[in-house]
Amino acid sequence: LADLGALDGQGRTTTHGRALARLPLHPRLAHMRVVAGPEAADLAALLSDRDPLRGAGADLEARLRAIRDPGGRHPFEVNRQGVSRIRAEATRLRRMGASRDAGGGAAPPGPPSGYLRQDEGGWSAGAMAALAYPDRIGLRRPGEEARFVLSGGKGAVMAGSDALAGQRLIVALDLDGDPREARIRLAARIEEAELRALLGGRIVPARICDWSRREGRVRARL
Repeated sequence: LADLGALDGQGRTTTHGRALARLPLHPRLAHMRVVAGPEAADLAALLSDRDPLRGAGADLEARLRAIRDPGGRHPFEVNRQGVSRIRAEATRLRRMGASRDAGGGAAPPGPPSGYLRQDEGGWSAGAMAALAYPDRIGLRRPGEEARFVLSGGKGAVMAGSDALAGQRLIVALDLDGDPREARIRLAARIEEAELRALLGGRIVPARICDWSRREGRVRARL
């Protein structure tokens, strides 16, 4: 909660934290909705529900396309009932935000320190995902396999056949929970420029020296 700006240094609820508490969402998703505005309603509703696609790999944007174009033809099996439920919840979340912005309640505050509201051009799926999961931004490791090191310090792997397997930077939204190297089940691509605009204040150089059990050697890196 402190990382989301919901608590101050003394553990007290901030104005931003009170805005998050008014939304019927997990704090991560409420933070995304408040900072990114109504544009984040579709994604917040999607991440609060079950996956509406089957056989779509990890690509978050494929899910958003199915939600925003429910009558369209998609190359994956679509749970139409699930899509309808997610769309209804997204509409509710947009209306809640609109009523508060119009004076029906406390107006959402501006983004907390360290974030940049992108008023022009809208938010990409990856940028919105990074607001909710700043600890799950993944940098692809060198090599042919789609292995990533996450900003929270853990490792994660993606199926090599996945559409996102070749991406340099991703945001991992759903992991299988393996403590050694989690498998990525849902992710969004993000550009380095977006990441620096959103979280540039948190990016710091670090020298790391550790023992790799998988490689059987000491690794040192910057």
